[in-house]
Amino acid sequence: MKYIIYAIFFLMAFTNTALFGHIYLVEIPTVIGLFMLLSHRDNKALVFNMLDRLVIIYAIFSFLSVVVGLDSLYESARYYRLVVVTPVLIYMVIRFGASSIQQLQKAVFLIIPGTFYQGLLLVQYYVVHGERPVGVEGTISVITLSVLIAFSLFIMLFNFPKKLKLMMNMLRYSIIAMLFIMLVISGARAGMLGFVMMVVAIYIGWQRKSRRVWIGRLMLSAISVLLILIISGSILFKDVKVEDAHDRGVSVDRLFDIDMYLWDIRGRVAFWGRIANQALEHPLLGSGAASHDIGKTGGTEFSLGSAHNILVSTLRTSGVLGLAILLALIGAFYRVFKVIDNDRLTPCVLGKSVLGAASVLLMVAITNDFSGGRVFIWFLLLAMAARILNELPRMAMTGVEQVNDKNIANKLLVKRSTSVVHLRT
Repeated sequence: MKYIIYAIFFLMAFTNTALFGHIYLVEIPTVIGLFMLLSHRDNKALVFNMLDRLVIIYAIFSFLSVVVGLDSLYESARYYRLVVVTPVLIYMVIRFGASSIQQLQKAVFLIIPGTFYQGLLLVQYYVVHGERPVGVEGTISVITLSVLIAFSLFIMLFNFPKKLKLMMNMLRYSIIAMLFIMLVISGARAGMLGFVMMVVAIYIGWQRKSRRVWIGRLMLSAISVLLILIISGSILFKDVKVEDAHDRGVSVDRLFDIDMYLWDIRGRVAFWGRIANQALEHPLLGSGAASHDIGKTGGTEFSLGSAHNILVSTLRTSGVLGLAILLALIGAFYRVFKVIDNDRLTPCVLGKSVLGAASVLLMVAITNDFSGGRVFIWFLLLAMAARILNELPRMAMTGVEQVNDKNIANKLLVKRSTSVVHLRT
């Protein structure tokens, strides 16, 4: 099972690469891993938590989107497979197949080789053409690749439980420097800004749980504000048409162009508002899975495959109930990091990488959706968070605190013996 886990992580760098145009590479080890789970037993892993339950609710409820879109059965079924079935299976294999979080801590490094190779292709394209790489042969979506590069950077920054020797540290920081250059060259603004903000937030906030909690609160607050803007935009911009922005987005300078940021925000809010206005025509269950493909119905002069915003896409396909499930998943994900102890080394170092990568992915998702294979990465990160949660002491579930580290155990014994003395006196 270990090698199946490793294969999934390695192929995550090629997340939307398909064989024969239909079978995604990551689906091959996922299906094999699913059959192996039938004979796999790990009592600690099999204890269900809130994330597990929400993922199951998501899978079942999302089937309603297929039922609602029965008039376009092929498109609905295709959407369900790519956005629900495959991601949920990835979640199940990683969540229940990994023997320990130490195994996951090693597995995440396998994302880096494929990501680094594709990043080099971006650099080559930029050197030759002098513009932002888009549609480079041999690479996946540039937006998805920016998320993977950010994920790789978090792994290289935080996922080392022990201090490295001088030569290894030099190699490590050389890789970090190269990955950061690749991220800049990708021209992905959400990925770049998200990475910088999360590095600062983790360095400042991780050591204290009270500060760490604010990372999740700020993310949820930002999403809430965006939802208010989208709902407002559905009224204010319902008749506004959106121009094609391609010619203004080919330069890497877009990362530092404030005017373009402002122009882009206005255009996106208008576009999202128009799509949200249409989505609210079927508010409860949405318009069905087939409505994910926007085409030109969003008031644009060009065709689009999605609403470029996971909140709007979910509202359109699954309605208010689907959006509520998505927000519950995000909230449950961030609650995991409230209970990670800094004394517990492996959950701590892996947790930083997972928290940073998922936050960047969400920032990308609210501007570019979960398309391009990003939904696979999202469920991989959810599975890792759920596995971390089940590895931690669970007083509420067992009534007994599980401690592996002898020093921590000794401290706890001293505290307990002291409390007994006080009770007797």
